[in-house]
Amino acid sequence: MPLTEGAEAVLAAWRGLPTASPAAAEALRLTRHYLRANAERMRYPAFRARDLPIGSGPVESAGKHLVQLRLKRPGARWSEPGAQALLALSARAASALPAAA
Repeated sequence: MPLTEGAEAVLAAWRGLPTASPAAAEALRLTRHYLRANAERMRYPAFRARDLPIGSGPVESAGKHLVQLRLKRPGARWSEPGAQALLALSARAASALPAAA
């Protein structure tokens, strides 16, 4: 239902839903809170209508590819601080942010 109707449809369907135990009531309360807090990011029908990706897979894949492309070249040896610094510089350059003062 969220993919075709969004978070609001799920919340509406859950209104008045009985719970069998205090633990189930708490789980439902937490899940409702999550859906309300993230409803704007879960406007899946609108995103799909614009042919936008709704999962993180493409972004995570691109990030992994770029990290591996730069850090795992043949013969490359990086310390953890050096790799972190290189990735921070690469991310800043890719996002076109001004350099920190």
